[in-house]
Amino acid sequence: MFWLQSVIGVIYHPLAAFSSIKYDRDDFSWWPAIILLFLIFPVRIGSIFITQYPVSNLLPIQANIPLEMFKFYVPILSWMVVSFAVTSITDGECHMREIVTATAYSLVPYIVFTIPISLFTKILTVNEAGLYDFLVSVVWAWVAILFVLNVMVMNSYSLGRTLFTVFLNIVGVALFWSIVLLLLALISHFATFVQDLAFEIKYLIFKS
Repeated sequence: MFWLQSVIGVIYHPLAAFSSIKYDRDDFSWWPAIILLFLIFPVRIGSIFITQYPVSNLLPIQANIPLEMFKFYVPILSWMVVSFAVTSITDGECHMREIVTATAYSLVPYIVFTIPISLFTKILTVNEAGLYDFLVSVVWAWVAILFVLNVMVMNSYSLGRTLFTVFLNIVGVALFWSIVLLLLALISHFATFVQDLAFEIKYLIFKS
């Protein structure tokens, strides 16, 4: 049950947990990471429906399920790809499968504590919404710290090099999606141009 020990260890002893992922490569399995990544979505949807109305930032009737899925999984997957690319050129030591696993394990605080925090809102009033926002912020700060720690431990970086690598990852993700959005815009404009051109040709043919 190596994976279960690692999941629990991420909460109590994250440095040891990430080290075990790195050094116990013979016990590697994709399933724990896949399961954890899958759990993010039902946890997010559950929190939307459970969180009390006065303190909720998003009502169930306003929720766009595909958009919520996109908002969570696209940044996570982008981080994995860019992180592998950046660490590959900065003498990193971990493989793609280890980056996927460490990323999934870094999200354990969100998976574990989001629903309990949402249930906690049942006893809160609108004047106590700040407490809910604070708890959510603590969870995300925890996740962010785990992301930094997993980059440092998995690649045997110093703290300074880790922070620089994380910065490069963030910039890389931003550039990646800027390029993707630019390409999508160009494709959209080109498709519109072709459609208009086809319409003009069709008009000229039938007019004559």
